[in-house]
Amino acid sequence: MGTTYQIKLANSSIPAADLKQDIDALLDTINMKMSTYMAESEISRFNSSESTDWQSLSNETFTVTEKAVEVHQNSTGAFDITVGPLVNLWGFGPDKRPSKVPSQASIDSAMAVSGSNF
Repeated sequence: MGTTYQIKLANSSIPAADLKQDIDALLDTINMKMSTYMAESEISRFNSSESTDWQSLSNETFTVTEKAVEVHQNSTGAFDITVGPLVNLWGFGPDKRPSKVPSQASIDSAMAVSGSNF
């Protein structure tokens, strides 16, 4: 996920090692479904597919995508889950960081494959 986490509990009867193991397992499951940093994740396979056929998604990925569409609509397009190419272009995604500001042609190219019309 490109980050770390820290959890503090007061008066927990669950041993910290068990809790860490359970949380790590849950995060691994989420990553295998929705990580854009892992080529083998469900969403990465979906995003890299050139097929226009319907594809099966897990209930979890479908639910997150459905919520993203709702937020997109409620924000009048300010939130858009299709901006991955732009995120990568500016160095905030799984691609390597750029050594210079992207050219207008690169930005235009990324914009051409971005944008939701839900």
